[in-house]
Amino acid sequence: DVVLGLMPAALETTLMDVEKALDNMRTNTIMSYYDLGKILKAVHDSPDRYRGTDGTDGIVLLLRATGKHDSTLRKALQFVMQYTSEDLAALMELENKKTGFRIIWSHIPILMTLTLKSERKRYAAKAVREGLTAKELHDVIKAEKDREESHGRPFTIPATVSKQLTAMQRDLVAILKKQEQVWNGEGHSTFNTIMATT
Repeated sequence: DVVLGLMPAALETTLMDVEKALDNMRTNTIMSYYDLGKILKAVHDSPDRYRGTDGTDGIVLLLRATGKHDSTLRKALQFVMQYTSEDLAALMELENKKTGFRIIWSHIPILMTLTLKSERKRYAAKAVREGLTAKELHDVIKAEKDREESHGRPFTIPATVSKQLTAMQRDLVAILKKQEQVWNGEGHSTFNTIMATT
């Protein structure tokens, strides 16, 4: 195989570890993904040691060698990058005492879309508290993010008079542009539209 021919001995050994980890993942458990991610992180953190004979990055070679498992490897590596062992332990301890509901692997890719650790913790706790499926968690996050974005950025007054005048000028230019293009633009003048309906 061409890819194997490019691998240094250390990476060939790692490939065997990756294949073993993939075999152990039939249950799709959180720990299986994390263990796989740790193997990949070792390659990621020592690029020179695992670089291919043609200069190709070791992670890229592993992705090519495992073919259809490309997405699994990427998610496993991302998981370890975003969650320390302490974060993982805290995640695994989350349990709804009434229902026994816990986070499962399908929740993790959804949580990993969140940049801030504090947000990942908050939504993981919410999922456990409310017994949310991965899809429900995704929908909740999307709805809340959409709501935040719809409020726009909070208005702040520029710090200096000069900056205040620049901001006013920019706003006035935007209003004039809108007046030209929308209110009085050719073919869709607000005035013409009103006159046409009277």
